Amino acid sequence: MTIRFSPEFKKNLFSFIEFFQKEDAYQGTSLVEDFRVDLGNTIEMTKAFPDAFPEFVPRIRRISLKKFKNHCIRYSFDEANETIIFLTITHYAQNS
Repeated sequence: MTIRFSPEFKKNLFSFIEFFQKEDAYQGTSLVEDFRVDLGNTIEMTKAFPDAFPEFVPRIRRISLKKFKNHCIRYSFDEANETIIFLTITHYAQNS
C-alpha cells in the first residue's frame, strides 16, 4: 500500500498543530499530542480499511477523527494501484 499526503493536507495539518500549540501554551493542555495520536489512529484505520468509509463525492472519501470529531480527513483510494492519497484535513466549520 502506497501512502501519499497532498501539499494541502500538510499545510492544514501544520495550521492545526500551530493552533493547538497556542492553546496548549495558554491553557496548559496537551491538545497537540492528543490531536497527533487521534490523527495517527485515524490514518492507521484508513490504511487498514481504505474502502470502508463513505464517499463524500465520487472517488473522495471522508472519515472523522474519533476524539476531535469536528475534524475530518478527505482521501482518495486507488484500489488498482493500492494507493491512498490523503487530500486534506479540515474542521467541519470550514467549507465542507
